[in-house]
Amino acid sequence: MSLDSLFQHILLTEQQMTEQTQKFKDVKVAIIRCNERIKSTTENYQHAKRELDQKAQQLSTMRLQCALTKKCEEQMLKQTDELLCQKSHLGDHIATIRRESKEEEGNFFQEISTFNSDFSLPENRAAVFESRTHTELLALKTEVEALHKGHQSFVLLLEVIVILLCRHGQDL
Repeated sequence: MSLDSLFQHILLTEQQMTEQTQKFKDVKVAIIRCNERIKSTTENYQHAKRELDQKAQQLSTMRLQCALTKKCEEQMLKQTDELLCQKSHLGDHIATIRRESKEEEGNFFQEISTFNSDFSLPENRAAVFESRTHTELLALKTEVEALHKGHQSFVLLLEVIVILLCRHGQDL
């Protein structure tokens, strides 16, 4: 081997070495860029995952609130039905009491007339009749007023419940 060929071979080797070094540098730069892209993509993924977890938690909370609202609405409707049923029963009871009081009043007048006729109390009959009638009427009025007050408080309670249901429906 001659000196020129050896020198030629050394230059060729140096050139190949320079090219190889440049390729390694290019590969390192490419690796760094890929690592930066991987890091950026990972950060984006973590951010998207956090947002998704937050939205999933919000959805779960909203579903729970919706379920609780539906249960509350169902309970209110059930209570309303029960109160309407009670109102109906109380109305029937008041009608029965009024009918019975009219029957008792008629029986009372009948008994007073019979009593006065049997004992011949025509002169005291008007005073006794008026006194007993007044006493009986006062007792019946007191009973009717008590029932009416109970009925009014029940009606007010129903109105409050209806108002609450209306408000609750508007909130939904």
